[in-house]
Amino acid sequence: MRIYKALLGFTFAVCLMLTAPMAWADSDTGVESVRMIADVSQLEKGGSFLIGIEFKLLPHWHLYWSNPGEFGVAPEFEFEIPEGFSMGSLRWPTPMKFKQRKDILGYGYEETVMLSVPIQSNPADTLGRNPQFTAQVRWLACNLDRCVPGKQKVSHTISVRNDRILAYTQEFEAHARSLPLDDPSRDELVTITKQGTLKAGGAPA
Repeated sequence: MRIYKALLGFTFAVCLMLTAPMAWADSDTGVESVRMIADVSQLEKGGSFLIGIEFKLLPHWHLYWSNPGEFGVAPEFEFEIPEGFSMGSLRWPTPMKFKQRKDILGYGYEETVMLSVPIQSNPADTLGRNPQFTAQVRWLACNLDRCVPGKQKVSHTISVRNDRILAYTQEFEAHARSLPLDDPSRDELVTITKQGTLKAGGAPA
């Protein structure tokens, strides 16, 4: 098992100190659900695929982008992937801009958002194996009244076989359209689409 850490922004301890005037809830995290999905349910040996971490937020709550602005902290991830697999960089959708307390600008996401990471498998992998991928996710969710840190462990399992079977195509199509037009990783998704891995349309006009 290999561990990859994607720790972005300030630590939660620093964030807590910076936001001392705000109220912090003990139970409500501002996030309805967090899950890990993959764009395949079955993968061929040596193939590549995408893992997605999807957040569904409660109304009027937001998460932060990798560059959150004057205030905030981006989600943090600690991935555990099986031996024989390697992981690329996180892909962030285009953020929205919003006003926070005292008219401070922030950048992030509301409602539903997914971040993705490319995974490459080993051509010498064993057929019939069912590798499991795990991530410890930490986040800071805020509304106009308060900010709440949250955490959850998520996992997903795929199968290694002779060919691939696509999964969660609608979710990954929407994710592809949400990436910045000038983001190289968006071009990679389009390239993968042309190869039949993912059927994704272009960005909305």
